[in-house]
Amino acid sequence: MTKISNKGVPTKPIQEIEPQELHEITLETYTNFKRKFLEEYKDEKIGVATLGEYMDRLEYELKVIKEMGFNSYFLIVADFVRRAKKNMIVVGPGR
Repeated sequence: MTKISNKGVPTKPIQEIEPQELHEITLETYTNFKRKFLEEYKDEKIGVATLGEYMDRLEYELKVIKEMGFNSYFLIVADFVRRAKKNMIVVGPGR
């Protein structure tokens, strides 16, 4: 079960928030486990970047998607793609 809180909720529109401020808001939502994990492995090199850099980018992207209200859009598109692939309909990038 997920605990709901006001941590990590911006007080102004996402378009008006600087990337560094958004990053700080995101850090408020980290659990103790996630903080410890990142402290231990954040410098681990994966491909061209470190795990910490990937996590920062992922958190930023997810926060933007959530704050702009596109959560349901991505879920609906995922359902369409899953159905198409199941029925052997070609899908790819684009609309």
